[in-house]
Amino acid sequence: MPPTQENLVKKDPQKAIHYAKKGCDMNTATSPCSLLGFFYKDGLGLAQYKDYQKALEYWHKSCEMKSGANESCLEAGDIYLYGGVWERNDDDLGEKLVPFVKKDELKAMYYFERGNVCDGFLPSYCEMYRKLKKKHSKGAKSIKK
Repeated sequence: MPPTQENLVKKDPQKAIHYAKKGCDMNTATSPCSLLGFFYKDGLGLAQYKDYQKALEYWHKSCEMKSGANESCLEAGDIYLYGGVWERNDDDLGEKLVPFVKKDELKAMYYFERGNVCDGFLPSYCEMYRKLKKKHSKGAKSIKK
C-alpha cells in the first residue's frame, strides 16, 4: 500500500493543540495562534466544547503580531461587526448568529484594516469595510482595539 497522509501520521488533536500553544506563546509566528482560534471556535480536539471568547483572544494575538495573519484579523473583525460568530444550523442548513460580544463597528474596521481585507482577500469584506469607513469617517482616525 502506498504511503498516504492518513497512514503516515496519526491524528492527535490534543498534541496539535499542545504544539500550537507552544508556537503561539513564542510570539514569533501567527499561524499557531490563528489555528488555536479555529480549534476553539469549532471545538476541535477540545472535548467537543466551543469557547468563542478564547478563539477571539487567539485571533487578537495573531492579528496583532508584526506579520498579522489575515484570516485572524478577518475573523476578529467579523465577530465585532456582528457581535458574535456564525454557526451552521443543521435544522435548516443555514447559519445562525451566536452572540457573545458587543457589536463594535470601529473595532471591526480596525481588524479589517489590520488584515488588509482589501488586498484581494475577500471582495465582499472589502466592500463592507469601505461602507463602514465611509459611515465612520470622523471616527476612523481614532480606531482602537
